[in-house]
Amino acid sequence: MSITTIYNKSYMSTITTFDSNTSMWAIRQNPGTGINQQMMKKIILEQEFIMCPFGQSGNYRNRVIDGIYNIDGEFDGAKSSSQDKIFVENMAEGDIVVIKFSVPETSVIAVVTSEIIYAHDTGYFITEHPDKSYTVSVDEVEGSVPFRPVARKIRVFNNNVTFSDKRQIGSNMATLSRIQNERIKNVILGYIN
Repeated sequence: MSITTIYNKSYMSTITTFDSNTSMWAIRQNPGTGINQQMMKKIILEQEFIMCPFGQSGNYRNRVIDGIYNIDGEFDGAKSSSQDKIFVENMAEGDIVVIKFSVPETSVIAVVTSEIIYAHDTGYFITEHPDKSYTVSVDEVEGSVPFRPVARKIRVFNNNVTFSDKRQIGSNMATLSRIQNERIKNVILGYIN
């Protein structure tokens, strides 16, 4: 990670600049299947956090908290391909994240500003359905639990970025992947610096 921090005396603030050596990640925020992407984007922008893959609730979240992770598919056959472990152990403060949403088809560009938060209290509730889909809601409903995902805080730079081909921004299938393409990294930096 290459970050230069400049102290600006006149505004008593810190200005951070990034370069192509900064670690960049693409992440989707879709626990299970069928989650309302507009609601997830609203919650993420309101509270400025990103959720760990497989860190949303229940046994998946407990395995992340316990450091066991969901790598082998032992629980419920769902395999994280180490994405939950990478989120906890490799992502760091100062890393840039591109948060991809399917509806609307825009992305958010942000910087990670915290270490791991093992129970980010969103004030919302999450319900897991028998088909492994999830619903997030403001109101508590039968079968719901408080939505307290494993998370990291972020600072949003741009909340309405459209990429012509989101497949170029990390692996299209993975919930979390490192952005390696230098051309794409420079495009992302253009939205920040």
